[in-house]
Amino acid sequence: MIGQWLIWYITISCIGIIGIPISFRLFHKLYDRGLIFSRILVLFLWGYLFWILTSLHIIKNNLSGVGFSGFVIALISLFFIRNGQIIQIKEYIKLHWKTYLTAEAIFLIFFITWVFVRSTVPDISGTEKPMELAFINGILQSEFFPPQDPWLSGYGISYYYFGYVILSLLIQITGTVSGVAYNLSAALWFGLTALAAYGLLVNLLAFYQKRVGRVLSINRWAILAPVYVLIVSNIEGFLEMLHAGGLFWKQQADGQWVSSFWKWLNILELNQPPAEPFQFIPNRPTGILWWRASRVISDTNLLSMPEEVIDEFPFFSYLLGDLHPHVLAMPFVILTLALLFHFFIQLKDENSFFVYQWVKKWDMVFAVLLLGGLSFLNTWNFPIYVGLFSAVFAYHYYRVVGWKKEVIYQFIINGMTLGITGVILYLPFYLSFSSQAGGILPSLSYFTRGVIFWVMFMPLLLPIYIWLVRDNLPVIKKNWRDGIKFSLILLGGLSLTALLLSFLLLVIPSLIPVSLIVNGEPGLWEKLNQASGLLISKHGETNSLNLIFQSLSRRILSPGTLITLFGLVFLVWVMLKRPTDEITSDKLILNEGVFVGLMVLMGAGLTIFPEFMYLRDQFGTRMNTIFKFYFEAWILWGLAASYATVFIFENKTKLSWLFKTTVVVTLVLSFIYPFFMTLNRTNNFRNPNNWTLDGNRFRELYQPYDYAGAEWLRTADKGVIAEAVGGSYSGYARMATVSGQQNVLGWVGHEYQWRGGGVEVGSRETDLRRLYESTQWEEALAIIKMYQIRYIVIGSYESSTYNVRDQKFSQNLPVVFQNEGLIIFDAGYLLDQ
Repeated sequence: MIGQWLIWYITISCIGIIGIPISFRLFHKLYDRGLIFSRILVLFLWGYLFWILTSLHIIKNNLSGVGFSGFVIALISLFFIRNGQIIQIKEYIKLHWKTYLTAEAIFLIFFITWVFVRSTVPDISGTEKPMELAFINGILQSEFFPPQDPWLSGYGISYYYFGYVILSLLIQITGTVSGVAYNLSAALWFGLTALAAYGLLVNLLAFYQKRVGRVLSINRWAILAPVYVLIVSNIEGFLEMLHAGGLFWKQQADGQWVSSFWKWLNILELNQPPAEPFQFIPNRPTGILWWRASRVISDTNLLSMPEEVIDEFPFFSYLLGDLHPHVLAMPFVILTLALLFHFFIQLKDENSFFVYQWVKKWDMVFAVLLLGGLSFLNTWNFPIYVGLFSAVFAYHYYRVVGWKKEVIYQFIINGMTLGITGVILYLPFYLSFSSQAGGILPSLSYFTRGVIFWVMFMPLLLPIYIWLVRDNLPVIKKNWRDGIKFSLILLGGLSLTALLLSFLLLVIPSLIPVSLIVNGEPGLWEKLNQASGLLISKHGETNSLNLIFQSLSRRILSPGTLITLFGLVFLVWVMLKRPTDEITSDKLILNEGVFVGLMVLMGAGLTIFPEFMYLRDQFGTRMNTIFKFYFEAWILWGLAASYATVFIFENKTKLSWLFKTTVVVTLVLSFIYPFFMTLNRTNNFRNPNNWTLDGNRFRELYQPYDYAGAEWLRTADKGVIAEAVGGSYSGYARMATVSGQQNVLGWVGHEYQWRGGGVEVGSRETDLRRLYESTQWEEALAIIKMYQIRYIVIGSYESSTYNVRDQKFSQNLPVVFQNEGLIIFDAGYLLDQ
């Protein structure tokens, strides 16, 4: 079964070959002509075409539909082959074969490595893996799109599911079962992300090499990009080693261990005494050792009550094994950055700085399609990269015309153009999508302490800071006022906005008379009251003014993060304002460092924003905002740090030895987490069930009766399943998850989260209890017809959840599947009556 990785490798390689003519044409300004990205490009185009045609009911979601859409992509590729282009491509590959060979080696190494890792911990259980498997199987069971929601009969998936559609293409053309495909997909995406990161840095360094007129080992240096993005981790692993070694702990007379350092650092679990005997190998008798690095931030309200915050970074996400949208979007995000760098170069020779002026260019058509697709892949990404695209165009416009209000106007117009067209191209998705997003709330007492921010980002921030200071030292004296001015405007503007929002939510609602709430409907005033109540309850202070003033006081005493980000923004702005090396006919001699600086600036914006505000969801805290924004910042800063490291090593000064030593030591510290935690996660690569890529193997071993029933349902005629309802992050909804058939209700909390409320869920949970526990056939029949239930499952989960009265079923319904621990009744004949 592990040998199936070879089938996937051959398949994805063929996909890449198909995309070479398209990439060669679209990325004509890049050093590699986009050939490194051809696999990712075709996956995206194929996925979009397949999805839109299936959504419009032009083709069906089956192997024929997959083949047809793939054939169309191949025709498009042939269309891009012009006179002599095949010869050009051959000559180009022959000229740059070392670059392409290195790229292929990087892809293979990362892909095979993660096949190996996933084969030691293949189980699709824990966290949200069952949800992701349910989406994949639900898509495979759907005739058209939007795909059916396996956990809510009668409804489609209300989530950004494009990544799972792309996975379904690979599953269908390779004939892989979903349990195996899940783990192969994780490995493939690890390889594709590494490939994309390598490709972007190769192009940046090739441009740098051409600009400075000095030969660099760009193929070798570019390996840093996948290392920084995918392997480098936060330094929690290093702290775990210090903690396990008993450093900074003292034993008191009563035998208790205390530490002022670990108390001050206050990372959960690390603030407790280590296990004895002390050793410098990370270990902990309680908790999950490898998990803590994703939770180094812990917000506390004014009552000192902690709130969980998620601060995942790529290596952790892949080690965890979830196929969440933020992971599935990674290669396409970097593809977007590569395309943006293509435009960054191309704009030098253009007089058109508005996106709508480029509508006849194929690369812009693809850019709009790609940006819109980011929302479908992971909606949080859409505004980020639309903003970055607009910023690149605005920067070029600014360098030509100077700082005028027209630059802001151009930025806004481009952003709106890209945003609106991106939405239109994916309109079927938006028509079936609902969200839990409920506006913006001020962070107030929630902020990230400076020391924790550096624990999180030190391996990336140090090389970036060193590069920015060294590269801009000659112009800091000239432009420091502009840098400080912009930084103050940015942070001051966010501070003022957060204060005004706090006043609006905390003070104004108390002045609103109840009579303004018309007919008891939740209008604007009622929503303000709800948001005000949420803020007060979460932050632990009932007096509005006290809440604001105490929050400000806490921030003043812990300014580390804002100082760090202020300095970063200052240095980038100084770079953007630096005089050009040469201007010819109002055209700037481009510096690829400016592009990297814009990435750094966007990363700074993503980490600054949650210091002041966050997006409101059902959790009511910064948890998801930090999670999504920090993760994207890691990608941007990881790529920037790889470029910065090359700059540090290739440019010698008197202090080069210090800078190089700092970067190397920091990298070593960042490798402690992936080394020790991979061993911990994989149990030192010992799997008692033998290595396998089948993520459902554990079900077959430990839940054989349920798994056999779910597998039978997977190939059975379509029908709604009745099965036990239980908590999220559990084994409930197992029949729908494995089979892809819809059940009446799966994980209740997730359905509330995806749909922004419980209207669609309704009384399903209580109705299912009545179905199983009622002794009256008439009552059960009414519920069966209400939800069009065909298959009624009775197994261990149902027996432990309900007081099952199965006599009414056995007397009125035929049994279609039965084993020692599970029985499935078929009510299909009743649904037509």
